[in-house]
Amino acid sequence: MIKNTVLLLTFLLTAGAASAQEYSYVSDRIFPDIESFLGYDFKPAVMEIPNESQNEIDPGEYSFGITPNNLYVEGEDIRGVYTINNIAPEEYGFKVNTMNARDARIQGHLKIILNKRRQVTALIFRRSQKDPEIIFTLPQMNEDLAAAEKEYFTDLREMTVENADSLWGTEIKPFLRIYLEPGVQQRLQDYDSTTVSFIEVITTEEKVKKAKKSKKKNPEDLEGEEVTEESAEPEVKIKITKTYFVELKSLVRYDDGTEKIETERHEISGVKERSDDEATGDEEKFQIEFSNKKDVPIFLYLNANRQVSSMEIGDNLFFMRGI
Repeated sequence: MIKNTVLLLTFLLTAGAASAQEYSYVSDRIFPDIESFLGYDFKPAVMEIPNESQNEIDPGEYSFGITPNNLYVEGEDIRGVYTINNIAPEEYGFKVNTMNARDARIQGHLKIILNKRRQVTALIFRRSQKDPEIIFTLPQMNEDLAAAEKEYFTDLREMTVENADSLWGTEIKPFLRIYLEPGVQQRLQDYDSTTVSFIEVITTEEKVKKAKKSKKKNPEDLEGEEVTEESAEPEVKIKITKTYFVELKSLVRYDDGTEKIETERHEISGVKERSDDEATGDEEKFQIEFSNKKDVPIFLYLNANRQVSSMEIGDNLFFMRGI
């Protein structure tokens, strides 16, 4: 657990620096329960100390990352790792009660404010009982950016899958990526170039069979000698082979600052579909499993209307925009 916590903190800070030009917006995701917060990194746009000051802040200047055991806070005067004592539901959302990991006497809280759609609109942080509450407001996305993202990403309820065969030749562009180990959430951007493609490769091979030779009597030959004649055109057989792949592409950032688009391709050997009879509406009702030679877990999830909701590839879980 200690190792995973260190890795998680490192990832959160690195991810924050890598996408320093991006806030986390109110519309980025819906938080239906406590578990949905875990691994998420909030980056507010406005900082307010009631009756004292209110200031706009740069993207990533202050951030809040929640894990099962700790609250990671980035920002001047409040930076630190705070142990989570408990997370309790409140009328306004949730309250995270904290204790400083290095000094148990420093106890505070983080209030998570939700709107009616269960999106986070603000965070209220109090480092200790001696410190004032600080209100951090998440920004609303402007219309131009919202339109561009709607055009780019695959939205919930946008892509309908009539059956597994209809997937081949299609592509999805997920909006949120969760690294299942150690459980970190990454809000994707268009420049991350993350796509999942369902590829059908058709190959043809021609096999030419030489013309057969036959012997028969020439009626004009009185001695009845046989002559050899060539048959019609050579026989050509065409063999068609179809191969199927699920391909994941994404921009990978390295510690030295370099970036590279990496591709992970899995050849599919079989497809199975299962259903949950109790699921309705936007709940995930259908699971399509893609068997492959390397036995990497690959699952596509559809809601009750057979619209793409999420996808799991190995240690990655992807969500469509609007979840």
